[in-house]
Amino acid sequence: ENLFMATSGVYRGMAWSYAELEDYAKAHYYADKMLKLRRASEDENGVSEALEYKAHIYFKQKKYAEAIKLYQEGLVLAEKIGNKIFIKNTYQALARAYDELKDYKNANEYLKKYTVLNDSVTNKLNSEFNAELEEKYASEKKQNEILMLSKESKLKGVMLEKSNQQKLFLLFGLVLVGGLLGFAVYSFLQKKKANALITRQKQEVEHQK
Repeated sequence: ENLFMATSGVYRGMAWSYAELEDYAKAHYYADKMLKLRRASEDENGVSEALEYKAHIYFKQKKYAEAIKLYQEGLVLAEKIGNKIFIKNTYQALARAYDELKDYKNANEYLKKYTVLNDSVTNKLNSEFNAELEEKYASEKKQNEILMLSKESKLKGVMLEKSNQQKLFLLFGLVLVGGLLGFAVYSFLQKKKANALITRQKQEVEHQK
């Protein structure tokens, strides 16, 4: 399939190049090869494109009747498969070809069709583009919200950890102060007992005298 597409692309490029060089015999030769390859693969989209290329060559040769015939054939296929881009382009090409033949009625008819479809396609593309932008904005907004929530969560975690550390330090401080205070009270009581013992012993010694 890749080889088929590549070969078809080469034929298309050769046909277009020779048409621009006004070597119409070679241009038709490669356009016919492209058309044959597309028909063999039953690629209706490709056949429509190939017919448009061959019609373009006739148009450059000023063979407008032949060009119109191929444009019409390609248009039938484009409408069948619903390819609005090809349909729009073919409407425009037919308007130009009929204008060259001074068939202004048909030229005006296809010009109107082209204008209506072109506006429709353009509006659709604009709508799709706007929808894509809105989707990107919504996605970016959501990502930013997630990022902010993540930052807030991390900040809360840091603050909670800091708060826990402060509580731990406070508890340690209270325990330390309580211990020192208990030790001081104990020491005071022990000293008081010792002093009372010494006083009592002195009194007993004096009494014995």
